[in-house]
Parts: sequence; structure tokens; C-alpha cells
Amino acid sequence: MSEATAYRPSCGSEGADFMARWCGRCTRDIEGYCRISADTMVFRVTDFEYPVEWRTDSVHGPRCTAFDAIDPMDQPFDPGAAIGLLL
Repeated sequence: MSEATAYRPSCGSEGADFMARWCGRCTRDIEGYCRISADTMVFRVTDFEYPVEWRTDSVHGPRCTAFDAIDPMDQPFDPGAAIGLLL
């Protein structure tokens, strides 16, 4: 299994996709504001203050480990879990 590293979208459209997939469906995103997503725009990935919640690896891809779905049945797609079902 690969080690998870800090995730930062490489461009605006990738960031918008990530935020729609995670932030837009999370209870922590109150009225369009989440401290985690805000801090990813303020700090560098190498800064101590960069949120540890935004992670990526080769198995599961980018994700927010603090995600708390507004609708428990509306979970983001997890490529690692899907591959596990096929094995």
C-alpha cells in the first residue's frame, strides 16, 4: 500500500472538482466556508499549518479525511474500495 501524502490540486478546475466532490457535500462546509479548504489556499503543502486532512495516494486518490457527509448515502467514490471488490 502506498503512503498518503499532502494533496493540493494542480489547477483551478481540479480544485473545483475536488471541492464539489468533497466540500460541497460535507457538514463541515458551513455556508460555503470550511477552515480546512480555506487553509489549503493560504498555506503551502510544505507548511506545518497545511491541513493534514487533504491526502492522496495511488490507491484511493485525493480525499479529505475529515469528510462528514450531509447525506450518509451520498459518499464519494473510492477507487481503492472498488478495486478491492474486484479482487
